[in-house]
Amino acid sequence: MAFPLSILMVFGLKFATLAHMRNQLNFSLGADKKVLVLGNSHGRDAICDSLLPGWANRCADGEVYFGVYQLAKRMLEQNKIDTLVIHMVDFESYPDENINTNFMLYESSRMALADEELLSRLWQMNWGDLLSFYCINDVQAMLKPVEVGGYEHWDHHNLSLELKNLEYRLANKGKTSTPKNSIAHYTLQTHYLNRIIQLCKQEGVQLVMVNYPKYKRSKYFDRSKAWDYYTTLEGGLLIADYENFVFPDSTYFANCTHLNYHGAELFTSSLRREGLKLQSPKAWRSTRKD
Repeated sequence: MAFPLSILMVFGLKFATLAHMRNQLNFSLGADKKVLVLGNSHGRDAICDSLLPGWANRCADGEVYFGVYQLAKRMLEQNKIDTLVIHMVDFESYPDENINTNFMLYESSRMALADEELLSRLWQMNWGDLLSFYCINDVQAMLKPVEVGGYEHWDHHNLSLELKNLEYRLANKGKTSTPKNSIAHYTLQTHYLNRIIQLCKQEGVQLVMVNYPKYKRSKYFDRSKAWDYYTTLEGGLLIADYENFVFPDSTYFANCTHLNYHGAELFTSSLRREGLKLQSPKAWRSTRKD
């Protein structure tokens, strides 16, 4: 009897936490905001929205497409948005079997917005991990402020160790390649990306996928299979590829995949002057050498 009772208590705490988060979330952006930026820490650290009139950055660390969809659905209901900007993924992280090990996803406000379909898919993976996490973290989640996300001013620069490891792997194993069948292991990602595309189409919102600046990514990774996948997507989405955006030197990077605030300010200032450089997926793919 004690075990079923403890399970009920755990789920009671979980649902209370999700309800608390849902009630605390604020989806209003203001009438002047026409471009909404959602996605993971690549966008969080790259788009300094205070420098971009009409833009609102609501990215969050570790965000994946199911979180983007849940948030976008509510943001578009309450705001008159012209353009939704989200991040591109290269299918190197967060396959289905690893989603439930990324505990910050479960702790985030996105889980408070999860629909039944998402919860049923996640809970088929590993009940043990989920239950132990809920027991440890729900009280903390109840006590701390609930945030939708936003730009993070990152005063950090540390490329040396990461580059050393990448150079070692390149010398001993060659480029890290996206396996031919890897996208089949990302059904949560691809399913919710397609739902984002359909949502934007229904709402008359232009969807833009941004490949944010990264430090010499193509030298160490072969993403050709991932890039090929994007050419199969329909629905009017456009791509803005800034992976090889030119900075004066490497000090504008916090690490190989994130900008520090110097990089963010330079990159954002360029967007303000020139706007987003947009291409259709097929036109974009024809310009990529990897």
